[in-house]
Amino acid sequence: MKLLIANRGEIALRIQRTCRVLGIPTVAIGSAEERNAQHVLQADEFRILGSGLADSYLDGARVLRAMQETGADAVHPGYGFLSENPEFVELVEGAGLVFVGPTADTMRRLGRKDLAKQLARSLNVPVAKGYDGDDQNDEEFLEHGATIGFPLMVKAVSGGGGRGLRRVESQSEMRELLASARREAQSGFGDSRLLIEEIIPAGRHIEVQMLGDGRGNVVHLFERECSVQRRYQKIVEESPAYRLPAEVRRAILESAIRLSREVRLRSAATVEFLVFRRTPESALEPVFLEVNPRLQVEHPVTEEVTGYDIVAQQIRIAMGTGELPTQDSVGVCGHAIEARIYAEDPSQGFTPSGGLVRAWLAPPREGDADGLRVESAILTGDEILTSFDPMIAKIITRGRDRNEAIQRMQRALQLCRIEGFATNRELLQHILSSSQFAEGEVDTGWLSQEIQEEGRRHHALEPLALALFLVTGLSQPRVASLEEFTQHSSPWERRDRFQNRGAARSAPTQRYRVSDPLLGGGGEHAARLISLRVPEDSGALEPEFAVIAVDDQEIELAELRWTDMVVTARYEGSAIECQFAAQRDEGSARIKMNGRWFRISRVFPQSVTLDVSSGDGLVSSPLPGSVVRVLCDVGDVVEKGQPLAILDSMKMEHIVSAPRHGRVTAVNVTPGESVRSGETLLTIGTEKGVPR
Repeated sequence: MKLLIANRGEIALRIQRTCRVLGIPTVAIGSAEERNAQHVLQADEFRILGSGLADSYLDGARVLRAMQETGADAVHPGYGFLSENPEFVELVEGAGLVFVGPTADTMRRLGRKDLAKQLARSLNVPVAKGYDGDDQNDEEFLEHGATIGFPLMVKAVSGGGGRGLRRVESQSEMRELLASARREAQSGFGDSRLLIEEIIPAGRHIEVQMLGDGRGNVVHLFERECSVQRRYQKIVEESPAYRLPAEVRRAILESAIRLSREVRLRSAATVEFLVFRRTPESALEPVFLEVNPRLQVEHPVTEEVTGYDIVAQQIRIAMGTGELPTQDSVGVCGHAIEARIYAEDPSQGFTPSGGLVRAWLAPPREGDADGLRVESAILTGDEILTSFDPMIAKIITRGRDRNEAIQRMQRALQLCRIEGFATNRELLQHILSSSQFAEGEVDTGWLSQEIQEEGRRHHALEPLALALFLVTGLSQPRVASLEEFTQHSSPWERRDRFQNRGAARSAPTQRYRVSDPLLGGGGEHAARLISLRVPEDSGALEPEFAVIAVDDQEIELAELRWTDMVVTARYEGSAIECQFAAQRDEGSARIKMNGRWFRISRVFPQSVTLDVSSGDGLVSSPLPGSVVRVLCDVGDVVEKGQPLAILDSMKMEHIVSAPRHGRVTAVNVTPGESVRSGETLLTIGTEKGVPR
């Protein structure tokens, strides 16, 4: 047997690993941009199919031709791309070859969310209220939306990963969001069909891993919990679900078995549920969400606690060489957690980053080697392409219990090193150290709520952090007096120590932006030094007392003490500590106050995005990607916040909005064009006569 893997990245390497154990040679495919990708280099053979997604991973005919040219007997689709495409299954099996996965009929009945919901209803499995009919006209959705009530969810019937998913707050915005969801679904899955459903109160996302032999025999490998999500996409998963009531677990497992048996499941599938309370007093109840008839990203946590290689099971079932385990023989040992590392910037609303990998160092195995597993396909020197999914690595830890698995994950994330672009590693560290996560008090809305609450806590401390920063800056390079201090726009660039003695007079007001380097947000503050006191009779070069005005608040810092890059002080009777990060970060500096990081940057009167000579505002791309739509023309009058263009980056759409009121004087891009981060998309003029 020879197996072609119709996928890329970490999942392609994962399948290759099992094939090596089974003695099966592999064939890799790739786009023209991936000739040196790890999944291509580590396969026994490879074929470059074309440039971009449409001409490579999404082109079933080219994949089949690659199978025939290399003599591959079977194809494993991994997840995403063609993994849930029934036409591709029929194409492969029509050529007398083997598809490692469910049948085309199962995909049509389960892989599409609309048909799966209809099947679940027929089997008395509870589903959410909504519309999943064949009529895809906007008017039909608008009519049913009015019946369901707003807000509601729009979902792509195919695929997953949060793509083609939109929250609709009112009827007035529904047409535009339907169009956006269709484009994203078509781009990601080759299927633009949608459904709508009610928004269920935030609950726990629980899913069941299923295996079937295609003859009506099925077995579950217990459940996973995937409640920690951002933008409706999972980022932390674990197995088994923590503190899930036995009766709820039993109901979910039985429902998953009924659905899988009804379609005579072949290979692997995952049945997903939301477990929630309709009122705080009511009992937990499960509601069916969807079925993914394929391998899941989070399958390693199930493998770690059950001991079954799910990919090997898939291959054996496809070749007819293996039997399913009996249900009684499947058990769970220990606890496993998976954290997904994405090339994205949480502080900028999770926008994709990407670029050159300046450094990648996976966490080393320490002690029990079986307690750590890393799935990744990147190396130092690689480039993260924006045309693919932003997930770049998965870290999986296993422990004898959940606490040990969490501790190992915290250690692994701490030792993981990634440089060259923004990632969500620090956010994952925040999640794993959260007391709510430790207690299992999380649901699908927890992370967004945690981000908001963390933002409020951070904002409350911004004035104190800014005051400490200004004082800390005085110990840094090149300032000989307070007057000289006020002349420098970047306090962290100074070269000499502060040498003024006694009290200093008030300094001019300057504006700073203080934000959370992990989650973004933050605000602007006006700050000035009111007074400083340095001991007259000592050789110290730093002040011992300072008063700083931040906005309308005067902050007094006493008992200032300096040790290398750490400053301690007393504020309102409490001791505080500040670590000053001397390194510059794109024009800003970072300080750490009592365990919390702050990014502080000067706010200048002139915006760097403005062309002062012409008075025009240059609207630049916030990230690398491709232009999907341009929503304005030269001469149009636009308002601040109005959508101007839609970009696609890493298979997700992003809206570029007008930074101010004005008239569009130039449009520099067209749909389908690739753009770099910072590249000018269009220009908004400020000529007179634009109505307000």
